[in-house]
Amino acid sequence: MAIWKQNRWVVGGLILAILGHWSLILQGVQLTVVWVDGVGCQIMKTNNKILAAIFIYSMCLDLTVLLLTTYKLAGNRNLARRGEAAGASRLAQLIFNDGVIYFFIA
Repeated sequence: MAIWKQNRWVVGGLILAILGHWSLILQGVQLTVVWVDGVGCQIMKTNNKILAAIFIYSMCLDLTVLLLTTYKLAGNRNLARRGEAAGASRLAQLIFNDGVIYFFIA
């Protein structure tokens, strides 16, 4: 949001996407577990459809944030090459590199 200078369309879109993500997460209990003496907790039943939807939605949301960040930071670098901006800061490079690493690890 800071990279986009609180642009209301970007912030509004991200807020809606985050609310959609939380609505999936808060659907309820996704696992049924029981305590087995000598073993510990064991999963008895899962709701695989909701778990898959949460995972896919999470990855799409992360990709969207990465693409928005990449687009804005790449645009700032292009402006810097033309002499219209001060240039890409070390902080901007760090945010971009960390975002790419985070997305590929996730």
